[in-house]
This record gives sequence, C-alpha cells and structure tokens, in this order.
Amino acid sequence: MGSDYWQFPSPDYVDVVGARVTAAGAIDAAPLPIATGPPDQVLVAIGSDRRDYLVVYRLSKMDGTRVLAAKRMLREGQLDGAVPSDDGTIIASVDYPTSVAVAYVGGYWIGWTHDDGGTDSILLAHIDTQGKPEQAITLASNPTLLPSASISLAEAPGQALQIAYSRRVTEGVYASTSRVFVRLAGDFASRSRAVRH
Repeated sequence: MGSDYWQFPSPDYVDVVGARVTAAGAIDAAPLPIATGPPDQVLVAIGSDRRDYLVVYRLSKMDGTRVLAAKRMLREGQLDGAVPSDDGTIIASVDYPTSVAVAYVGGYWIGWTHDDGGTDSILLAHIDTQGKPEQAITLASNPTLLPSASISLAEAPGQALQIAYSRRVTEGVYASTSRVFVRLAGDFASRSRAVRH
C-alpha cells in the first residue's frame, strides 16, 4: 500500500496490510494492518504453516539502513506477539534483495539474495518456535550472482526442505544464461556449507 518516494529518508508512504479470503470467496470488509510503522515497509514474501502466515517485508529504517523483518499473522486476523507499528522480528540487514522466499518445514525458513558490497550471496535462515531467527547459512557466494539470482523454497514429501536457486552464467559457451541448483535437506543446518559456483 502506498508508493516509494525520492526523499531520504522516505516518509511513511508504504505499509503492509492484508485481507482474509474465505473458501467461499468472501473478503474482510476492512484491511488487516500488518506493518504500518513510521518507516516504509515493502512486502517481499509470505509463507504458511497451513494455519497461520509469516509475512516478510523490507523495512527502511529512519537511519537509512534496510532490513528484512517478519511478523506472524494468525488466521483469526491478529498479529502474534506484535502490533502493526512494531518493526517485527529482524531477520537480516539487507539493502535490496532481488528474491525472497518462505517455506514451513518444522518452523519457518527464509531464503534471500544479498549484495554485501562486493560479494553476492544467497542465504537461508530458520526462525525458531519463539520467532527468533537463527544464524543465517550461506548457500552460494560469488561476485557475479546478482542481479539475476533467485531462490525458491518448498516442502518436499517427508518434511524435507526443497531449495532451488539460480545464478547467472558469465563465462563459457552458456554466458548470459542461468544455472539452476536444487538441494533437498532434512537436517540442513548441521550439514551445510557455503558453495562458490
């Protein structure tokens, strides 16, 4: 909701709101406020555990920094442990992620792309049962991943986390195309390592 603006820092023009839609197609009469604090908030991804929802957005803080933040919305239409004006749970500092994805496999997993000023990365973090993010895991790290890198997360049969991500190819016969990588992970955090490719 709202629009971006050239002024720095941006005034509060962009907020995140939602609406419940029933199986019959009926929609709530009033929007549900999710992230309506003083800074701009831009929706980037939504995931569900088949009951409630995790709403992930980019929060432009008043000091100029940008972070990925999240709030859990209960199916009854209330925020879980937050109010709309709160920042929410901060996942990571990131300027402009080109791709963000959320999946629920024994808790919420959030994947995103990130440019840290020289090395482009694709990262993954788990949110524990108290809503706190655990240490982020680097899936891939390479100076040429962005801007066309993307990530997708899904639940595979057997409660495994299915991770698919792509990066652009800058060398060889297939330059100017993209490569896609797929990982299937159960106990992902204990077996993962960063990959340069």
